Amino acid sequence: MCKSFPQKGPPCFGGVLALDGETGNTIWQHWTRRIVLSIDCSTDINNDKINDCLYSGMGGMLGIVQGKDGTPIWELPKPGYEETVDVYFAQFVEDVDGDDVPDVLASHTSSENILHGHLLLLSGKTGHTLSFANTPGEKEFILSSPQILVPPDSQNIVVFATGNVDSDEGGLYAVPLFHLTAANISENRKITKGAILAPPVLVDLSGDGTEDIVVTSDNKVIVLDGITLKEIWNSTSLSLNTDSMQLLNSPTPGYFNDDDVPDLLVTYLAGNTFPEYYYSQTTVLDGKTGHSLLDSPPIHSGIVDAPGITLSYTGIGNDVFLFWVAVCTGHEDSQEKFSFLKGTDLKLKPKADLCKLRFNSSLEMKLYALNQHIEPPGMLLYSTVARWSIEHNNSNLDTENLYGSRMGSSWSRTSLHGTSNFHHKGDSVQHLKSSHLPLYPSQTNYQQASQESELHPTNSFERHPNYKHSHNWRPQEPVEVLDRLGERRYPNSGLYDGLSFDTIPDSENIYPQEVEENLGDSYKLHLNPGRDERANLKIKMKRNTKKQSSQSIPRIVSPATLVPPLGTSKGIDIVFASHWLPAAANVKVKLPKDEDCINEKIKQTPVSPDNKQLFDEIEAIAEEECLFYRGVSRLPIETISKEPLQLTVYRLNLDCSCELKQSNEECTRALPFHHQSWPNRGSNVYFKKRYSFI
Repeated sequence: MCKSFPQKGPPCFGGVLALDGETGNTIWQHWTRRIVLSIDCSTDINNDKINDCLYSGMGGMLGIVQGKDGTPIWELPKPGYEETVDVYFAQFVEDVDGDDVPDVLASHTSSENILHGHLLLLSGKTGHTLSFANTPGEKEFILSSPQILVPPDSQNIVVFATGNVDSDEGGLYAVPLFHLTAANISENRKITKGAILAPPVLVDLSGDGTEDIVVTSDNKVIVLDGITLKEIWNSTSLSLNTDSMQLLNSPTPGYFNDDDVPDLLVTYLAGNTFPEYYYSQTTVLDGKTGHSLLDSPPIHSGIVDAPGITLSYTGIGNDVFLFWVAVCTGHEDSQEKFSFLKGTDLKLKPKADLCKLRFNSSLEMKLYALNQHIEPPGMLLYSTVARWSIEHNNSNLDTENLYGSRMGSSWSRTSLHGTSNFHHKGDSVQHLKSSHLPLYPSQTNYQQASQESELHPTNSFERHPNYKHSHNWRPQEPVEVLDRLGERRYPNSGLYDGLSFDTIPDSENIYPQEVEENLGDSYKLHLNPGRDERANLKIKMKRNTKKQSSQSIPRIVSPATLVPPLGTSKGIDIVFASHWLPAAANVKVKLPKDEDCINEKIKQTPVSPDNKQLFDEIEAIAEEECLFYRGVSRLPIETISKEPLQLTVYRLNLDCSCELKQSNEECTRALPFHHQSWPNRGSNVYFKKRYSFI
């Protein structure tokens, strides 16, 4: 990470940061030697009535810090083969070693010679290894969090998924927890075949009171009975054309239609393989049948890494999905194909600015709210374009108190500590980390925003006249904004007064479109150059290659989370973080017109594909020339850091109101936080079924 942030000195690898939920001020910070990949703050280990935080990460990093002040409780020693070991997920589980302290289950991947996956049980009190078991397949590793399933016989089952990004090897396995305690998973049951890279979702779809298992594999959503482990249904997605579809994120459960079975929001990616995806498509699957509930699922030109969450409302079918999408500005619904040039480093591909490379455009991340009464893609809650100036102000100051006297004397901090955080031992799963996320100071100097205004809905469906709500969303910031629906102003809401809604201009034009426009027909029909012409071509490209300012791109890699509203606020609060990272330099892509140009030039050269060496040389020359016509140089570009980058954490208040037209109507309202069915993603999280819709 230090290479990405040259203006900062060590420590710059990673860490755990606790923020005051009321003000956003830093409570404590704990630096780590490597990047943190997961965190679980759901359990009190040292019995001080404050939940502690378990973290895991790259280089075999695993430890627990005190939730009170960030002081380490224990951390595993640095392994001698650090570069080949990653702990992708770790979570608290029930006490298995008899010391009355919850223990730790971790998924662990080693790649010293060949990829291997492991499951570890460790003492929550000391970090001592209790058991260590290899995953069943030799080339299978674990990239997702195992889940604890509790069938009616109360024998806890560890459900874990394995996979391999380079092959289809993997599957879903179930093994009793006591077998894992003895480091014996030879008696595991393989439930499904095929790589599974996203964590399973536990939600009761069969109505028998036991959570069922929902997994994604390739382009399938598979629902398995939580008692028998037999398949209930599966849904396979077919693309609009010949593109293959894949699912990288877990589904998001919620009550979308008018029955008492939770439905599933899913996002498919169309393309060859990770990360070469052309577009994404989001839809909602009926929890009973697996059929799509959207007539026209929205398509977006970018891909997103973060799954969604659900905002639970009273009544039948009123839940709201909160989900992320990514688009290239000006090409929001494009499905145009592309491919990386041969030899592109796999590690650089996910960091490429594909919107710039494909469309000479900018990447925009959006957070939408969708239910059956809002037309897809939904109501826009957040956009990286609209928040550009906030997320590039390079502030190192603590956030200011935006509540002040508005808090009143009646406000008090609510403890999130419970007697048990495990689904089979207590009433709910609670996460201390949810209350330690900040507000951000108000800003008024905004860049031009996108054509779509945040916090305002698209047209409602006419077939639901009783649920036309005036969505008065109130971000906790003091700039006034006009609510277009209710024609009211909230003194503490909004960031968008006076914004114009044009797309944000690109700061630099690295690959100018004018180059290919001026070349005209020569783009497709230019003959292969001779040796001297090729030399001149390289000289021209070298002249056009200079130091470029490093372009940053927005990233949303963790889902949002719901937290109780502050003070006297109504509704529910939502917390999420965004950050910007430098785009990878020297990554190039081929577009369809490049492929046409290359094929045309190869046809003009009478060389048989059987003569592979000569054919590859001709193909490379054609590729180099065709890319140059589009203004793309294959010569390496030396990049310089343009600006410091930062992490921004938001806390927004979401509240709804409606106008009643008949005396027998009742406004739906957000359920209290402790009744929210799917408020966050993480370990020990399951979908809380609602048995009453009042």
